[in-house]
Amino acid sequence: MEIASIKGGEVPIDPASFYYFLQSDQDKRFLEDAAFQAKVKNSIPIEKVDLKDYDIVFFAGGWGAAYDMNSEIVATKVSDAYYNSNVIFGSVCHGALAFTEARDKNGEYLIKGKPMTGVTQKQIVSFGIEFTPYHPEEELIKAGAIYKADKHKRVDQFATLTVIDEEKRFITGQNQNSSHETAQLMMKVLNEKGQ
Repeated sequence: MEIASIKGGEVPIDPASFYYFLQSDQDKRFLEDAAFQAKVKNSIPIEKVDLKDYDIVFFAGGWGAAYDMNSEIVATKVSDAYYNSNVIFGSVCHGALAFTEARDKNGEYLIKGKPMTGVTQKQIVSFGIEFTPYHPEEELIKAGAIYKADKHKRVDQFATLTVIDEEKRFITGQNQNSSHETAQLMMKVLNEKGQ
């Protein structure tokens, strides 16, 4: 397992992620794992990573991903790995932006017609976020994905949904609440494929 980021080096993590009322057992495990902490502090620049070398590629979400994921280098790497390997892609929240510029062999959006999810516009508005350059719901729809979301909750922050496409190549989670289900589904698909 490796950690990569756009520029490499230390991956900044929002300190609010670890507020006691948000902290899960997995968060505590992460904070106590010296090897994992070292990887987060010394991430590999994405340009040096060949996504085809991995069984699973997961794009984390959060507000920072709104600046990093919708990039040409990420799009090129996603397209290349999609066509030249059996990698399973996953994301939660803003991480879905990693797929919005990827292209198929005909130059069309790779995710056109695929069911996907990411954080809703309603949730972004509810947090008063106006300054991020890309918003998952808008960008996924613009790229032709079939956008799905759990919009039945009164408060979007408590909603959760994980979506998988028919090929079982893209497994996307709506928001932070979808993280565990998305990761578990990715592992289940990996086991089913016998990779």
